[in-house]
Amino acid sequence: MESNAWQANTIKRSTPNDRVVLPTDMDLWAEQPTGGTWHQVFTPARLLQAVSDFNAGITNTDRENRPRDAAIFRNLIAEGPWRRVARPADPTAVLGALRSEAPHMGAAIEVVAEYLALNAISPTLVRLPPMLLVGTPGVGKTYFATRLAELLGVPLHLADMSAQQTNSLLHGTERHWANTTPGLLWQSICASTSTDDEYAGPEGDPGTRGIANPLILLDELDKVSRRAGRYDPLGPLHQALEVSTARRTTDQSIGLTFDASLVSYVATANRLSGIPESLLSRITLVHCAEPSPAEALAATKAAIAKLMASELGRSFKEIDRAVAVTLAGVPLRRVIALVTAGMARASAAGRRVVRLADVAGPQPGPGAAPNTH
Repeated sequence: MESNAWQANTIKRSTPNDRVVLPTDMDLWAEQPTGGTWHQVFTPARLLQAVSDFNAGITNTDRENRPRDAAIFRNLIAEGPWRRVARPADPTAVLGALRSEAPHMGAAIEVVAEYLALNAISPTLVRLPPMLLVGTPGVGKTYFATRLAELLGVPLHLADMSAQQTNSLLHGTERHWANTTPGLLWQSICASTSTDDEYAGPEGDPGTRGIANPLILLDELDKVSRRAGRYDPLGPLHQALEVSTARRTTDQSIGLTFDASLVSYVATANRLSGIPESLLSRITLVHCAEPSPAEALAATKAAIAKLMASELGRSFKEIDRAVAVTLAGVPLRRVIALVTAGMARASAAGRRVVRLADVAGPQPGPGAAPNTH
């Protein structure tokens, strides 16, 4: 009945291309899906009001942005107000993999272990506490965060903080800008959809909704170029890192408020200088030590084994043991790049065994630096 009244009041004030039609049964539409764990990221009443205002033409949407906003509203209606909460099937396996692949990251792994233990017994949902991994370049901070998201079964969204010039990364650009765009939080929770089997719902549920608890990697937090005033890229993090305020996140481009309280944040930095105390007080600080020779070898072996288990790696019979020994201590992302290049060279030579010479590749010319880092 309310939907019919809404249509009667708005259809005369909007064009057919702009008008957004709400579900005929709002109560049924707003029901929590069955199976798995779900989190409501926006209230149906809030969307109803936003769509009503949009259709009535009483919002501050520019004419050129109306098709975009209409498409966003239609997508929200199609997805519904609920998003799936991804949880690892085997927390013990997660910790075991981290300890074998990154043995020198013990302090960070303990933070994850405490989170998994609390999440297993808590009647409410618990997010990973915000972490700041501090250590020298190449120690494996970014690799650890990337692998953590993969093991937890949550989507990873990388934010290169060294490239940020404004405060729009998380919450979008303001609506009065001609090229206004939604922020990373909106894109990863409200607009994001997943059709992968990893996130698919139970039988009868298409599983196309996004995930309520993605992991955002704030890479190189200490390299942010800060300017006094409203465009400080670090400013929005104060709200995002606090659960109480993250529950009422508003995207500046869309104008809707949603719940981003289940987002996990892992930041990386080479040093603490330049990071304000107000942020440090909101983050669990983890100092990442250089791995010992044994730890470096173990991490390198694990990275190579993971690559061998991938779709690409399964095409090869083996990789010479000398490869791991030679590359031990090289940054893990570089290890993966070198071994992948070695696979390409072995394949070009008609072999399914990767030799050390394949990984070493062409030798650098006179005066060139070794290509190992």
